[in-house]
Amino acid sequence: MANESQLKPREVKIKVHDGVEIAVALYMPPGEAKFPTVLAPSPYRYDNNTLPATPQFLWRETGPINAFVANKEFNSPELHEKMLLPFYDHYLKGLDTGYGKRPAVEYFVRGADAVRTAESWPPPGVRYVTWNLSAEKSGSVTSLNDGTLSRAAASGEAATSYTYPNPGWMLGVVGFGPNNQPDSARRVLTFTTAPLEQDLEIAGPIKLVLHAASSRTDMDFFVKLSEQMPQSPDDRAKGLNPASYWITKGWLRASHRALDPAKSTEMEPYQSHTKPEPIEPGKIYRFDISVEPMAHRFKKGNRLRLEIVNGDSTVTDILWTHYYAPNKIGTDTIYHSAQYPSALTLPVTEGA
Repeated sequence: MANESQLKPREVKIKVHDGVEIAVALYMPPGEAKFPTVLAPSPYRYDNNTLPATPQFLWRETGPINAFVANKEFNSPELHEKMLLPFYDHYLKGLDTGYGKRPAVEYFVRGADAVRTAESWPPPGVRYVTWNLSAEKSGSVTSLNDGTLSRAAASGEAATSYTYPNPGWMLGVVGFGPNNQPDSARRVLTFTTAPLEQDLEIAGPIKLVLHAASSRTDMDFFVKLSEQMPQSPDDRAKGLNPASYWITKGWLRASHRALDPAKSTEMEPYQSHTKPEPIEPGKIYRFDISVEPMAHRFKKGNRLRLEIVNGDSTVTDILWTHYYAPNKIGTDTIYHSAQYPSALTLPVTEGA
């Protein structure tokens, strides 16, 4: 393939799923190359250009289990022939490829191994359901606190604190279990539901509201939503943690908490990141954290688990690793009471 300097880009404007128009550069290899390449900058870095708007729309939630599999799929001729070439031929060459007759939104639901279609995103009819963080013990996982996620009001202690760096952190914020294997939950805060009574399917934006304070003038939130599997009583008695896998993630630095009211919605907080403001040690603040949108089906009998900490690890987060900084020394407190509720809101399409 020709190198980038040999390619001549054609810039067009595309409206993506949240309504933001982005400019993308279509790099067409010289000659009769079959598969052009799209380079698409972030919509929030490239949405003030002067290119004319177009009705083009290309967005796909695919089903690979991780980014490595997704990369392999993207590099396959089959994906380009099925998904991308009809788009390019329709909008760049004016050919009738049938692309315009496709549903407005097609998204893959992890856990269901199914592709669903909708007229818009989030899908029509989605219900936003809230689970409250609570100090009550779930009894299902060994972590710094073993809190719960519940549809009912929070109960138990009004706050949960942890001090860092934790002496059990061995690989970033990951410790080791009794079996000498890395354990992503053991040394972080967790809030876990009871076993699901039926399948629960979500599709759309996810929001976490935390009321929190720190002994420092700043703090970091690394948030994961995971699906936790059932575990035998024998393994639970041994202190082993149940199998789980993370579904989606969110991040926020406290000093970047300020919201942009023009771009924020009820379910999608948008931080401006233009004027970082330190926090006052010991003072309680509200933080609206956008967790990456996801379509997933949680299975009956499994649990939802929310994990909160202030860093990550190359063991569990190899693609988005933010190394724990040694100058972060202090205590953070998450509040979960009637006065200072903390809650996770999910876009439910089935169940709950």
